[in-house]
Amino acid sequence: MKCFPQLCVLVVTVLPLILSCFSYPALAAKDQCLVLEQNSKSFGRYQILIAPTVVKLINKSKNIIQIARLMDGKVFAFKPDLKLIYEADLNNWKPQLAQRMVFIAGETMEAKSYKFTGIETIAGLRTKRLESTEEKSETTMMLKGTHTEARPSRVGISDKKLWVLDGQSIPKQLENFVAKMYGLPALGLPIRFSAVMENSRKALMCDTLEAKRVPLKSVDFSIPVGYKRVKSDGDLYMDNTGSQLLDFMR
Repeated sequence: MKCFPQLCVLVVTVLPLILSCFSYPALAAKDQCLVLEQNSKSFGRYQILIAPTVVKLINKSKNIIQIARLMDGKVFAFKPDLKLIYEADLNNWKPQLAQRMVFIAGETMEAKSYKFTGIETIAGLRTKRLESTEEKSETTMMLKGTHTEARPSRVGISDKKLWVLDGQSIPKQLENFVAKMYGLPALGLPIRFSAVMENSRKALMCDTLEAKRVPLKSVDFSIPVGYKRVKSDGDLYMDNTGSQLLDFMR
């Protein structure tokens, strides 16, 4: 078999470049952290930092930080100003606040009711749009201060649309962690969630305002030591006098 010197030089020079094109995205994802700036109608402003094996949520409104780690399957939630920390198992973790919010709204948030309806770009991210066919739940309510009989009424929110990140390699457990924090179905990393409230007003209950990547080494995923342990993440939403900070639930 003949070997042409020019061809051999071309192969030796170009082949490494071709291979590097295929390997660079994986290396970039491994060495970088995806940062999302989000706003929630119920939970306030969040910064979410997503790495290959850990995710960190910073609630800027309440100064509460949550970290979920795959390495040991743990969830930590802590409040620096009060020196309080809550620890739970990642697989069994159920955020008290999100569960209470869903209960108040009369929602079941079942994943099976959501259907894929398209692809959209939000904050520069490719997302899948999912829409729910779930109707408002029916309940029997008695009007306060009246002597009328209780009558059936439909409560909850409608026209639910959920946008989740598409085309990114993020561990399912970390996606589910963020979704559960918002009280949303585990269908992917939530980028936006909109719905029509009971007063017929449309609201963005979760929205991504900005997305960027930063060097992974620039993010602090450490857990503080010396904090007082509490039994529930709900305990972190109490001030020094013990009064509730959950003004959005009143």
